[in-house]
Amino acid sequence: MNSTTLLFGDKWNVREKLIKDGHQVFYISNTTAKNCDLVLTTVELSNKQSYDKLLQAVKNLRIKHMIVTSDYFVEIAAWLNGQLNNSFNWLTLEQATISRDKLKLKKFLNENQIKTVRYSELTAHTTYDELTSKVGSSFLIKPRKGVLAQNIECINSSKDFSTWLKDHSAIETYYCEEYLSDIKEFSCDTIVQDGNVIAFFPGEYSVTCLESNKTQKGFGNLFPGSLRREKYLELKKIIESFIKGLNLQTSFCHFEFFLKNNQWYFGEVGCRLPGGYQIPIESHIYQEDLSDLYINLFTKPHIKYTYKDTLNTYKGYYLFPKTPGKIKSIKDNIHFDWVIEKNIFIKQGDILEHEDSSVTMNAAIIFEGESYADLNDKLDLIKKSLIIEYV
Repeated sequence: MNSTTLLFGDKWNVREKLIKDGHQVFYISNTTAKNCDLVLTTVELSNKQSYDKLLQAVKNLRIKHMIVTSDYFVEIAAWLNGQLNNSFNWLTLEQATISRDKLKLKKFLNENQIKTVRYSELTAHTTYDELTSKVGSSFLIKPRKGVLAQNIECINSSKDFSTWLKDHSAIETYYCEEYLSDIKEFSCDTIVQDGNVIAFFPGEYSVTCLESNKTQKGFGNLFPGSLRREKYLELKKIIESFIKGLNLQTSFCHFEFFLKNNQWYFGEVGCRLPGGYQIPIESHIYQEDLSDLYINLFTKPHIKYTYKDTLNTYKGYYLFPKTPGKIKSIKDNIHFDWVIEKNIFIKQGDILEHEDSSVTMNAAIIFEGESYADLNDKLDLIKKSLIIEYV
């Protein structure tokens, strides 16, 4: 047996890979897990007593490593790490809170002179006029700890704001930020070891996350996108400034950036194993299984990685939108030699319910090209080549 490892959540077969590598895995899950030693479920992690139970369990089990694969566990894992004198190769509670709480993140960005959108906290006494003076006449109300662009409202008038207030309690769990129109949105997963960037993956979204969730359009991401190399190196410097300011040592960071008038605006960051279809496509770009690398970063820190340039490899993915209803037929004409992976998650006769998420779609296609223009042309062809009809 190699060592005992505590795993929060599970993505990309991390648990199976740990077990194969000789780890005894103790698992914390959203639901009861099978085929593993279960410590607690998130249902049980609801109060201080259960936190203390977790701490005692980890002490008794003599856990050697800790791996976190989901936003939902970032802060409790950091709390646990702090209780054990930061003995795990993981975030401090302060780092985790800044990465999860978007209002605190925005304050941190301002303190470190990193350009971001205008923002404002939100309290029961905040007025519409106060908000417009700080963030403009059109603004977004977001959960401070939201995920997947869910529960975001665009406010364009005092009436909109009054309606929102009537429909929401726990107002302090939200905040407001400026609504930028006519933007391009980019993701940028970044791998950090010993405080240094060892790889980063800028990708340009075909639609913004907000538009995708509101309109249920398909969702594409093209790597590295349409910009010149110099613009991405500028983005890398911003990311490095953030990493230095937050004193991150080991992490996978999922960044979101807006580009408006050729200027970068820092959007959000998540410190965990990125989900969606970015891990598979980025593994093709990096030419190494990134979930294996993720495991190594937290369990084998003696393995040192050198920086890999990812800006000369053109790959993309497209997620087909999920529409509520019964599937009448599926016409699959995606038979191209430049398609790397094709995953269709539905079949004829399925009855679908709406899911407000950018990653739970009907199908996912990963493909490659010779340039951004080539990828964009292929993206348009892919959209036309899978026809899903509803009853």
